[in-house]
Formats: sequence, structure tokens, C-alpha cells
Amino acid sequence: MNIEFEVLIQNIKTVEELEADLIHAISDYEIHIERGSYNLRIVEIRKDSLSLKFQYDFLREINRELEREIRRKTARRIVNYVKQNLGQPKGEG
Repeated sequence: MNIEFEVLIQNIKTVEELEADLIHAISDYEIHIERGSYNLRIVEIRKDSLSLKFQYDFLREINRELEREIRRKTARRIVNYVKQNLGQPKGEG
């Protein structure tokens, strides 16, 4: 499963924190996801933004409804994370 998105650099504290936040956001589904397969990868670094890809592997065949549910929850968490960090000086939270 891959979820690609772009975020302004100023709207995240660290990539590691965002990754941990996303993993926590979908922890209810951990029985369906291979342990240790979570990865937030930087695809491209631009002047003011990052192109990112959040990836994880399913343990077994997954149904499309569950896949959509996890994708929806992840996307909403990304938006909420960015809004929480909007305009905050680095190192504050």
C-alpha cells in the first residue's frame, strides 16, 4: 500500500515524527499489516516542500473496503497533523 502526498516543510516538525504519527493513526489495523513494513519515504525535496510516500505491506489478501478505510484514515491524519503544525516555529508543539 502506497499513499503519496506533498507537504510544506514548515508544516512538519520532523519526518520521523510524522512517520510515527501515521503509524499510530492506523494502529487499529496492525493485525492486517506486516510488522516493521511501515516506511515514510522522501520521494523528492523541493525548495519549500517535500514529496512523500507512506508505505506498508499487508499480511494477507486484504479486502478493498478495508484498504479504503485505512487509506481514508491515513489521509485524514496527514491533514490533521499538518493543520496542528501550521505556522508553529520549529521545536515547539
